[in-house]
Amino acid sequence: MMDAKLLADAVMTFLGPALPYLVTGGEKAVGWAGKKISEEGLEIAKKLWGKLRPKVEASPQVQEAVTEAVADPEDSALQGSLLVQIRKLLAANPELAEELARLLPPAGQTTTYQAANYGSGAIAQGPGAVAAGAGGLAVGGNVHGGLQRGGDRRGPKNEE
Repeated sequence: MMDAKLLADAVMTFLGPALPYLVTGGEKAVGWAGKKISEEGLEIAKKLWGKLRPKVEASPQVQEAVTEAVADPEDSALQGSLLVQIRKLLAANPELAEELARLLPPAGQTTTYQAANYGSGAIAQGPGAVAAGAGGLAVGGNVHGGLQRGGDRRGPKNEE
C-alpha cells in the first residue's frame, strides 16, 4: 500500500482545485475549476471524490475541513487542514486508500528544480542549461580565437 501521506498529497493534487465544483457545482465553481485543472484532471477528481465522499460525509472533522476549503479555495491554511484530515482518513481506511491509489494515474518520472540566487550570480538547471554570472560569458561549443564582450577586448594578443 502507498504511504497515506504520499497518497493524500496525490489525491489533493487532483481534488483540491476541483473541490468547489465537486461539492457545490454551479457556474462560478465550474469556471474556477476550469482555470485550475485540466479536463482530464477533473475526470480523475470526479472519480476520486466519488470514492472519498461517503467517508468524508461520515466524519464530522473531515466534512468541516472540506466545507472550509470549499468556502475559500485560495486559503492555503484551509487546504493544508483538509490535507491533514484526508491523511488521517486514508491511514484509518486502508481499503479506501487502495481504491484511490488505483484511480490515480501512474506517476511518471519527473524532475523538479529549485534554486535561489542572491547577488549577481547565475543559476542554470536542467539538461542543456547554461548560465553566466555578472561579467561572465557563457559559450556553447568550441571557441577559436579571442572573445569580445561589450567594451572589453581580450584576445590572444592582449590578454590581461
